[in-house]
Amino acid sequence: MVTSDGVSPRVISVEGYVSSVSVCDDLIYTLVHHSSWSVRVYDSDYQLIGSWRHEESNVYFNQLVVRKDSVLVPHRGSQTIIQYSLTGEVERRIPFIMLKNLFDSIWLCVMSSHRDTLIISNGNSVCCIDVSTGRCVWSTNSLVKPGAVCCDDAGRVYVAVRGQADAMWISVLNGDTGRTVPSYLPPHRLQ
Repeated sequence: MVTSDGVSPRVISVEGYVSSVSVCDDLIYTLVHHSSWSVRVYDSDYQLIGSWRHEESNVYFNQLVVRKDSVLVPHRGSQTIIQYSLTGEVERRIPFIMLKNLFDSIWLCVMSSHRDTLIISNGNSVCCIDVSTGRCVWSTNSLVKPGAVCCDDAGRVYVAVRGQADAMWISVLNGDTGRTVPSYLPPHRLQ
């Protein structure tokens, strides 16, 4: 952490590779790879307060997402999303057969307006699954090379899309349907 006064002593030092970070209720959840994968939880004073092992191997990149009641982490080997309690007990495994390629990045987000849904970008598709049933609500592969995803409070899904050469853009999807939201410029931006 860097402050206006310089470097702060309040730093989280992590041995290994941090693949994902998520904050929920002032707790910091990290997905770390150091000879194996683990989820580590830090409090608002940056002290480690809990950790557990995530049984995944041979994966270059992975991500976690935290909801109010659980931590969700993809497991490519079993083609599931593992739902952990906030203290690390496996609550269930949600089947997700789209997790086929060990080298494709997986990106996740949870919409605050739809707490039981999980948005997943993997390979050439973006989909929304119902966490409580494991059912696919919608799926789209209309975007070329989708990458990172995030969700806003209005139920929109933002997807980073790789274009030609080094060009990238952000596509906006309707969180209920997965359809592309038409371009919109506020009236003050039209001039």
